[in-house]
Amino acid sequence: MRVDLTKFNEWAGGDPVMGAELAGDFVEACREQVAALKTAVAADHAPKIKSVLHALKGIIAQAGRSEAYDFLTTVETSYESSGVAPLVEAFPVLDELLSTAECDAVALKAALSSAS
Repeated sequence: MRVDLTKFNEWAGGDPVMGAELAGDFVEACREQVAALKTAVAADHAPKIKSVLHALKGIIAQAGRSEAYDFLTTVETSYESSGVAPLVEAFPVLDELLSTAECDAVALKAALSSAS
């Protein structure tokens, strides 16, 4: 998942430094939710799984990440019909998406640091 810099810069009122901070906050919030999802899946705690999936989808939707949102919606639907197996299968994809977003956020911060 690529970090949409224009979205974060819009939220920051055009301040690229604040935009970079918001992008970093987005990645951290997603990472925390994925960790919570893994914990809930390991415990097979259905209410927590549903709650965390909902929160993660909300974070991603606000950032305009439609491909990741669509992926999570598919995973959520599969979970509702098949149990935790689709979630476990989704973890490597989620980890890869988060790593890409994290790299984008770090690169943005580095570019802004070198430009100032």
